[in-house]
Amino acid sequence: MKNPKIVDAVIIGFLCGIIIWSIVSKTWGFLTLIPLFLIYKLINKPKEKK
Repeated sequence: MKNPKIVDAVIIGFLCGIIIWSIVSKTWGFLTLIPLFLIYKLINKPKEKK
């Protein structure tokens, strides 16, 4: 099974790439705001209890 921390790190990296591409191509809007919101949710998700 894959470690959830590694999967979260890959997803956050992908979303950061989308944000950087959006900034470079000068297209601010939902393409920038949605990944920022998803990164926030991934970082602040509640810890699951065993």
